[in-house]
Amino acid sequence: MTIILEGNIAHLSLFNLLQLVKLEQKTCLMTLAIKELQQEAKLYFKHGLIKHATLNKLAGKDAVYRLICWWSSGEFKIEEINESDIPTESILTSLENILMGSAKKIDDLADLRTVVSTLESKISFTPEAIYEIQNELNVEVPEWIPGFVVELPITFSLARYFDVCAFDDESASNMLKYMLSTGVLTPHEQNLGSQTNSAIESLASIIMEYLGFAQSQELILEACETLQIPTDSNPGFSQLLAFSDYMRERISELVDDEIAQEIEWRLRARITSLS
Repeated sequence: MTIILEGNIAHLSLFNLLQLVKLEQKTCLMTLAIKELQQEAKLYFKHGLIKHATLNKLAGKDAVYRLICWWSSGEFKIEEINESDIPTESILTSLENILMGSAKKIDDLADLRTVVSTLESKISFTPEAIYEIQNELNVEVPEWIPGFVVELPITFSLARYFDVCAFDDESASNMLKYMLSTGVLTPHEQNLGSQTNSAIESLASIIMEYLGFAQSQELILEACETLQIPTDSNPGFSQLLAFSDYMRERISELVDDEIAQEIEWRLRARITSLS
């Protein structure tokens, strides 16, 4: 495919970029990416008319709304494509209508953006929410928690939230507002690991920074059962090291080795501080 234009929307606004494709009446694919956040959006155009878009779990105009409302930077590449390369049409409205709708959505998001201003903004579950989720997770997800929340680690970026949330763009923002206003979530400002009661809980708080609640709980219970460590006790130094080694081996099956190694270092540092 022939590359028409590439750059960063930090230097050429997305509004202007979209309008440029329309004016040039290009049949093309626009790919935008923030590699450090593992974010990628794809927009398909036919003779300058936007036909399809994807971002996170969204498709259609919702994907474009999220892109315009939250992306202030990111590498872009525009490539010429054949009409046959365009997936099934998911956008039936004009680019002008989408841009007007995006402007209104940006205004509606003003309050939320005072708390989480960018995709890099970090959010944490409050200690109260962590306690309730941990205590109820073995039975069922509490009614007040959307099911996708257990896929999130204890602290996460706004980008990670959007990655796992299957709601449409407006519902996703409203749910985030609700969880922030009711004390389920809070802007990340402190290490919540120090607010745990037992050694295993303290180590678990580190693991939950990388894996979701459900996955973390499953691995922690598996490790304690395999190593015969009561979760409500304060195990000895050798048991904690065995726990760390077990978690390193299991986590390396789920994430990159570099991340698994980072988790192991942090677990061992915490074990040393607890001893």
